[in-house]
Amino acid sequence: MIEKVVRQYLKEKLALPVFLEVPAALYEQFLVVEKTGSTEENFIQSANIAVQSYGQSMEECIELNDRVKIAMRAMT
Repeated sequence: MIEKVVRQYLKEKLALPVFLEVPAALYEQFLVVEKTGSTEENFIQSANIAVQSYGQSMEECIELNDRVKIAMRAMT
């Protein structure tokens, strides 16, 4: 469920296509959000989320990564 929340947030914040798996039709730039694990302790849940950036070049992906990091830090 949290991956859907993160997907929607990044989609709105960055105005990019964001998916939960690599789409069959590729885009010039897009993100893939994946939940890689989770834990619960004292009724508090936490999740590990991976966001993969795809672009036309490595430089484009690096710049996209920076945008993702800024957006995720702003998420409350």
